[in-house]
Amino acid sequence: MKNYLFIVVITLFYSVFTSCSADKAQPQSSHPIIDVVTQGTWKLTHYSDNGDVETRNFIDYIFTFRADNKLIASNGSSEVIGNWNITEDNGSGDLYTDISSPNNTDDTPNNPVDFNIKFDAPLIFKGVGDDWDIEEILSNNEIVLKDGNADDATRTDYVTFEKIPSPSLDFTSVITQGIWKIFYYEDHRVDQTANFTDYNFTFGTNGSILATNGTLSESGNWIITQNNSSNLYFPALSDDSPNNTTDCNFYFPASNITFHDIQDDWDIVFVSNNTIILKDEVALDPTLNDYIVLKKLP
Repeated sequence: MKNYLFIVVITLFYSVFTSCSADKAQPQSSHPIIDVVTQGTWKLTHYSDNGDVETRNFIDYIFTFRADNKLIASNGSSEVIGNWNITEDNGSGDLYTDISSPNNTDDTPNNPVDFNIKFDAPLIFKGVGDDWDIEEILSNNEIVLKDGNADDATRTDYVTFEKIPSPSLDFTSVITQGIWKIFYYEDHRVDQTANFTDYNFTFGTNGSILATNGTLSESGNWIITQNNSSNLYFPALSDDSPNNTTDCNFYFPASNITFHDIQDDWDIVFVSNNTIILKDEVALDPTLNDYIVLKKLP
């Protein structure tokens, strides 16, 4: 009888110990964002680190947040594998440690819910590893994350994930609806967004473009082509991405050379109802690729 009681006590102790250990190693959460993010695939449409926009590093990747807390980023030919979880106690379950903060503490302790991301490699992916605060969830299709900086609010980091529409949306139908802003424009790794910040863009169904800042207006044209050539943008047949035959061609004949910068045979990278990402490849040096991110005004 004593041996039986001893076995029962040991068994109960072991069960409680292993249960507590498992809970400590991997905190569980029932936050509603888990159901949102594990549905479908996602595109990283904005990433700023200490005020510097570094979206370019992730433009070609599709992200999948798996229910087993694996985070897969694929560009079609290779995968980068990381981890993610949601915690509600200002901790990350040993997933992410903020070595830049005193005592590895959360910079926003008043917001205990964290969207934790961790990549061990490559270096550019390690940058998005953080204990992110959930800033905004828009219609279950767009998630904005923020990492505050207790020492310098101007160095706050942001990352935005947008769900990839399924089925895909028709580019022409999207761009001809509403008014658009150039949210980001990078020319050969130089941020030139400021040149267009004040302008609103309207894309007509007749192929017209009207950009206006309330005082000045610039007119241009746009067209979708499927054969790596354009009757708008020259030189024709000079596409640096011949494997992507669909192009969105912009042309601005006006004397304003600022707008000449964005006339090109752009590849269409991402289309949602509120965001369009375009890319122009530089075959000799892909680090010099150009990017435009268009955002529809509310």
